[in-house]
Formats: sequence, structure tokens, C-alpha cells
Amino acid sequence: MSLHSPATAARLAPAASAPAPARRHSRLSAVIRVTSGNFIEMYDFFLFGFYATYIAAAFFPSTSEYAALMMTFATFGAGFFMRPLGAILLGSYIDRIGRRKGLVLTLAIMASGTALIAFVPGYATIGLLAPLLVLIGRLLQGFSAGVELGGVSVYLSEMATPGNKGFYVSWQSASQQLAVICAAALGYLLNQNLPKDIIADWGWRIPFFIGCSIIPVVFYIRKSLQETEAYLAQKSHPTFRQMMRTIVTNWPLVTAGAMLIVLTTVAFYLITVYTPTFGKSVLKLSTKESLLVTLCVGVSNFFWLPVMGALSDRIGRWPIMAACAALTALTAYPALSWLIAHPSFGNMVMVELWLSFLYGAYNGATIVALTEIIPVQIRTTGFSLAYSLATALFGGMTPLLSTWLIEATGDKAAPGYWMAGAAMISLIATFLVYRGIVKERVAVPR
Repeated sequence: MSLHSPATAARLAPAASAPAPARRHSRLSAVIRVTSGNFIEMYDFFLFGFYATYIAAAFFPSTSEYAALMMTFATFGAGFFMRPLGAILLGSYIDRIGRRKGLVLTLAIMASGTALIAFVPGYATIGLLAPLLVLIGRLLQGFSAGVELGGVSVYLSEMATPGNKGFYVSWQSASQQLAVICAAALGYLLNQNLPKDIIADWGWRIPFFIGCSIIPVVFYIRKSLQETEAYLAQKSHPTFRQMMRTIVTNWPLVTAGAMLIVLTTVAFYLITVYTPTFGKSVLKLSTKESLLVTLCVGVSNFFWLPVMGALSDRIGRWPIMAACAALTALTAYPALSWLIAHPSFGNMVMVELWLSFLYGAYNGATIVALTEIIPVQIRTTGFSLAYSLATALFGGMTPLLSTWLIEATGDKAAPGYWMAGAAMISLIATFLVYRGIVKERVAVPR
């Protein structure tokens, strides 16, 4: 639909003529509505990591705790391999049909996966069907998540006021941090008020049930989203074949975009999802202490993301991205190595807050940068594909690979090597993109 059509003009005119306070309230409401679905999707992802040891005992019984944990994290990681497929299929749907309709669809798919994990009986009750159904739930979540982050980021970038894209887009990631805070706080309260045997038996399911109860509310408020003006302004929308042709033509740019995201996705899953397992299994801290560290990380991330997103609007994206990638490459392993040598709750908080600052600063500038370098015709599909590839190949595998690296090398700080390597990849990508070595290519129409 053209921006100049009567129907579109009628919808947009009231917003254009509305007083400034009303427009600010409208934009704030839109940010809350669009990120609410992102919140609930990430909330459930974090719960899977937080309660990995309990999920392992319930669905993947084994004589070896290490083997059960590896199977659990493998199931966690399997969902990420559905993300590229979701990015292509659901991303093309959003680019063709509209941002609002697509975001409602992704929420419905995610809800199905969440319900499966929450309500499936354990292995002792239904045998092999239990881990199979949990795997299906994770695959559905991964398929939906393949475009959720991209759809939300693109929506926020297209509704942002001039000169404030970094600040607006940063709330996509900030909503994830609220999910971390809520999940960690619930876990802490459970461990404060329920005996360990009750938590291990069925108590760990309570946060999943709470997530399921919130979904109808989120679904209702997301349905009230308005379409973005940028999408309505496009005179035509490419077909699936045209989008795939443009993606193939711009494969160097999509690959560079995925490389930019490698650091943010590895850091995110290392300092949030993997932290409770690392604290309990490696540092031998209590479950409550590990969850408190995660809670602190969530609060720290929530602060730094919009602050650094806004700073990137003022000084540019690449200086922040390059500086944070370099600092991460230099300090990730030494920081974890020092923590292993001096394990304590306080020291873990210090190290995690340092890594949180690097993550928040890098992510605050990088997510909006990715929305800017992807061609507008395939913005949702291209963003989602780049993000999904990075998450599937690197971020989603972080808990699994961290567990394996420690076991294989005997070095409890080995996850720091993984994070430093991710930083180097993203530093190279920052150079390639902002030196103009990799840039947009125009697809030849057919």
C-alpha cells in the first residue's frame, strides 16, 4: 500500500497532528507492546539454561551428571539450528505482509513450544517420549526466535525518531535483560522458600507455568500494534523469490553481519544462561548465589544497553564496537582465570559485571548497526538470517561448548578463550563493514 493512499493517510494523519506529549506516549506504548513478546520468548530461553541441571535429571537420566548435562545443553542448542529456517521463512513473511502480522505469528509459535516444555511429564513417567517432546518444543521456539529479534529490532528502528535509532533499538535487547532479571528473581525466591528435593522434583516447573500464564496477555497487547510508516511507505514489497535473490546477491554483507553478531550472542549466553551452571558446577557456589550473580548481570545489562545505544547515536557505531571487541579479546580469559584462582561470590559479581559492561556497550551499538547495513527491501529477513546464523553456530552452542572445553582441557577458565575468539571475529567484521570493504549490492531484477 502506498503512503499516499487515502486509507494510509487517514491512519497517519492523527499521529502527525497529535501534540508532542501524545506522540511520546504513543511511541512509549509501541515500544512496550513490541518488546513484550521478545521478553516472554527470552524469559523461557533463560529458564532452560537456569534449570539445566534439573531438566537433565527429569528428561535425560544418566549415570553421569556430565553426560546428562551435555544432552540437556545439546537440546538447548538444537533449537538454535532452526533459527536460520525461521529467519528465511518468517522473515520473508514479515517483509511481504507486514511487521505487525508477522510478530503476532511468531508469538503464537513460541507459545506452543513453551507449553510443551512446561507440561511434558518426565522420563520416569512417559519414557523416551519425554525428551522427544522437549526437543520438539525447543525446535518450535528456535523457529520462532529466528525472526523475533530481527522483527522487533526492525520495528523499533523504523518507528524511532531522527537521530535516536540506537536508543530505540537498544530496548530490544533491554527487554531480554528484564527477562533475565525476572527469571533469576523467581529462581532465587524458589530456592529461598522450597526444599531442594521439591525444586528438583517439580518446583523448577513453576517459572515455566508462570510464563505460560503471561502469554495470553502479551498476545492481546501485541495484536494492537500499528504498522510502521516505513513499511507502509514502500510502494511495493518483494516476492519470496526476489528476496532470496537479493539475499544471495548480498551474501558478503549478510555474512559480515553475522560476524558482527558473534560477540554479542556468545557474550550474552555466557554471562546469562551459562552463569548459574558455571557458578554451581565450576566455582561450587550455591544455587542462590549463582542466581544472584545472574540477577546483577541482568540489571547491569539493562542499564548499559540503552546508555550505549544512545551514545552510539552521538559518536557513531564503529568506535564503540571496535573498542569493546578489542577489550573483550584482551580481557575475557584473564578475567575468568583470575576468578578461578580466587572463587567467591563477590569476585564472580565483579568479573561478570565487567563482562556485562563489554556486552552491553557492544550490543547497544551493534544491533542498530545491523538494521542500518541490511538493504531495506529485505531488512527483516537479512537481519534475522545474519543474527540466526551467528546464534546457531556460536551463541547457542556456548553453554555446551563451555561445558565441553572445561572437561576436555581441564582448564576451568576455558570459556574465556571462546569469548575472546568471538571478539576477534566481530572485530574483523567491524573493520570490513566500516572500511567499506563489504557493502550493499543491488540485485539485478528478473
